[in-house]
Amino acid sequence: MKSKASKPLTIMKKSLLGLNACIFLLATFSFTQHRSLIRSDTEQQESHVSVINVKKIESKSKSKLRMANVDDGINYVSHNESKKINDVKVEHADKSAKESISSSSILGGQQFRESGHTENKIRDNSPKPRNTRFFHLEPQNFIKEFVACIRDPECQVFYHHIQKASGTYIGSRLFPWMNLKFPNPMQSELLEKQNATGRSIRMNITEWCCHEPLMKRLQQNEEKFCRYKFSPWEVNSKQMSNILDICFYQKASNESKTNPSDHRILRQNEVPFTRAAILVAYREPINRTVSLVHQICNEPKESSFRDQVLRGNWNTLNFNKNITAIQEVSEACQRCSYNHNTEGHHFYKDDAEIWNHLVNDTNNMLAGIGDLIQFIDEREDSMNDLRKRSVLPFIMDVKYVSSFFQMLNQQFSQLQLPYGAKNSEKPFRVCKFDITLAPEMRKGLASGESLYQKLTTGFKP
Repeated sequence: MKSKASKPLTIMKKSLLGLNACIFLLATFSFTQHRSLIRSDTEQQESHVSVINVKKIESKSKSKLRMANVDDGINYVSHNESKKINDVKVEHADKSAKESISSSSILGGQQFRESGHTENKIRDNSPKPRNTRFFHLEPQNFIKEFVACIRDPECQVFYHHIQKASGTYIGSRLFPWMNLKFPNPMQSELLEKQNATGRSIRMNITEWCCHEPLMKRLQQNEEKFCRYKFSPWEVNSKQMSNILDICFYQKASNESKTNPSDHRILRQNEVPFTRAAILVAYREPINRTVSLVHQICNEPKESSFRDQVLRGNWNTLNFNKNITAIQEVSEACQRCSYNHNTEGHHFYKDDAEIWNHLVNDTNNMLAGIGDLIQFIDEREDSMNDLRKRSVLPFIMDVKYVSSFFQMLNQQFSQLQLPYGAKNSEKPFRVCKFDITLAPEMRKGLASGESLYQKLTTGFKP
């Protein structure tokens, strides 16, 4: 039996044991909390590093997707074409809805850029043209398919020569090269002429110019004009559609209704064209309009512009062909400014009305490309029984002309293209037009700028 004196001792021992247990539990909790805090801090640091690495990867990816524009402008100097060209790297319009594809035009320090919001609006409202190739969006495929047409004896190339869009340069290089070097109905005739005269065949600029006079020559000698491997047409888009209809679609339809061996429109052993490519080069609207001003105002002789208007070379400008009206344009060139000067005007309200003819022509030119593409799509749809006969549009911004020829030359190492005619650089004899001082004129080109952006993204104007 235990004594009463031992009870306080027992209670004290139990209390000490309880206190030790509490101290142990408290120490364990503190250690656990410390480890948790360390782990949390480490995870935050790792997460921060991970975010930085992801941003670096995204930055690298975006930098690879940026457009590499190898041409700042049109390079007409032939010896520069011997330089090695880097592949034209572009960002396709359908890469991401969040990525904005825009094109800028800079003139006199003023920059115009399409916003991403506007671009998305264009995406929704402007379906991509079927079977149309854009050089700046798919340069390798563009060249591959264009070369396939060149090598095919049954494929011909129609060139829609838009004025002040590098047309003479492109035509003068491709006309003698394609028509002399590759099999086509006109090849033997051209070679005979070249041998007989001892002079190289070149594109006759007068013969292929312009609008109504050229259409009249086509009607008078359809067989000749439609039989070239490469033919340059300095006309508007509606006339270009008529040319395709006359020279290709109607012939395709007529041949399908006759005996395959009965080619009355063809000469002996002549291979008929069953496919076609149509090449179209276009230009940023502000630069083109200024170039138009310089072209009509700085002719070496004052009579040159008058003669060109009377011949029909500038029919799309819709200038009045009265001699006094033409003189009013020349006087506006002397003033060289977009303003509302009414001095000496009888046929035109003021100088601004004259320059607006050029603005309207540029806007119509860009809209016409969409009209031409639509015509081809509709014509192709109507020829379901002749699917092997097709016209494929090839669309190119003139700032890529040098790249186009360099890449084309790489495909024909033994058949190098001739240098062609360098575009004339007329001195500013009368007028050096500054469009930055004409905000009202630039505003008039707003629709042209919108159409240009649609072409840049590869969508139909």
